[in-house]
Amino acid sequence: MPTFENNLFTRFSRENRPLSLALNQQAEECLRIHLVPFSEDEKRTLPVADLVAELVGKAAVEPPALGEGIRLLGRTTETSRPTLERGVKGLVHVFTFAVETAGDVGWLVYWPDLAAHGADPVDAGFSDEEVYEQLQSDSWTPEAALRKWELGRLASRWFLRSDGEARMLSVRVDVTPQDLLQAADSDEIRSRVVHVWIEAIRPVVDAIAAQIREFNEQILPAFYTEQITALQRNLRGIHRISTEVEIPFSHLSQPELSVEPAGDTGAQPTVLDVALGDHRLSRASFEDVVRTIRVWGSGVERYPRSYSKFTEDMLSDTLCVMLNAALPGADREVYRKAGKTDVSVRADSVDDGLGPETVFVCENKIWGGKAEVPDNLDQLCGYLDARDTKAVLLYCVRNKDVDRTRLDALSALREVDGFVREAGQISGWPLLRVERDGRGIDLLVAFVHTYDKKADEANRD
Repeated sequence: MPTFENNLFTRFSRENRPLSLALNQQAEECLRIHLVPFSEDEKRTLPVADLVAELVGKAAVEPPALGEGIRLLGRTTETSRPTLERGVKGLVHVFTFAVETAGDVGWLVYWPDLAAHGADPVDAGFSDEEVYEQLQSDSWTPEAALRKWELGRLASRWFLRSDGEARMLSVRVDVTPQDLLQAADSDEIRSRVVHVWIEAIRPVVDAIAAQIREFNEQILPAFYTEQITALQRNLRGIHRISTEVEIPFSHLSQPELSVEPAGDTGAQPTVLDVALGDHRLSRASFEDVVRTIRVWGSGVERYPRSYSKFTEDMLSDTLCVMLNAALPGADREVYRKAGKTDVSVRADSVDDGLGPETVFVCENKIWGGKAEVPDNLDQLCGYLDARDTKAVLLYCVRNKDVDRTRLDALSALREVDGFVREAGQISGWPLLRVERDGRGIDLLVAFVHTYDKKADEANRD
């Protein structure tokens, strides 16, 4: 499920969070997880329609919808609003409201692929230059500064607020002192202050709901029918080869292994070094590791004030504890802290008989800017020595804008030597394919947001 909180209903969401991609990942994840309880015979012999109905029932998404209720969550006062008078800051009162919703509100972080007319981002009135460029000193005016401030507020205008395990759709409304005076004598303040924002996003929410209904009713059944049909053909082939093919033989010779001492050292050999084929961490095991890191990251993000002061070593220590506590192999010390920040898995810990080649590494870094990304990747690749490996490059982001950091990191990684393609996502984090020195690397790039708003405000004061 989505983990984003801000940038709802904005141009950034439209350009970076397509709903179709998230829904397709939902379908694939459900297929992988919910086929596990079925035996191979059941997957091979059960009617396709029955299996498809089972999967559709589990993967279907409840479309979100807006209700009519509004509830005040809180109010704060800020002194950072630019005014049309040069050098003067103005007051702004920020009212936060929860908006009643039905269905699965988490899907509102995505943008519908076929949005109808009127389903526009809340910042659609701003130009590309205003959205993506910093305000230059030679173009600074009080009007430009105020417009840039208003644009920045739109990124956090709509957000998801956690309420226990559930999340609610919330909106921040800026009210100036002049607005307060008008509200004191107006009967239309409710509609003007809150409902104008709700009506602006209603076409987007309706488009999201319509696409999800199409996903539930058409795309899911077609996708699962195709996948189950192909799976059953493969399983029938395996079953027939396993049960119907007989190759008579009278004697099966067993190869003998012998070890000759290299020179007369007087010591008898005790280990036979063999050239292994592929060393790899299975996709299922890799996804288990990633999900555990995601749980750890969510816990860190809930307490940014504490973790924002941690060094890379300290963050890696807590991650290692989590991995050892949550995953199989902890008793063999598979997950361990080595060097400064890496967490690694060796092939001989994955399967008996394999050598000690490293097949998984997690490198934990505090985000230091786009320019450091190539060196971070080089360091991580230096820990890997198997031919087919998996790795996580984990960034702890202390900047306010974690989405900008994500874009910068991915942009830098696309330009590094050996980048092949973007291969999808796991647990909402991007998965890339990289090739280095004859090695194929499945690189997952993870981001944990440890921005401490209170500390940032204190430093500015």
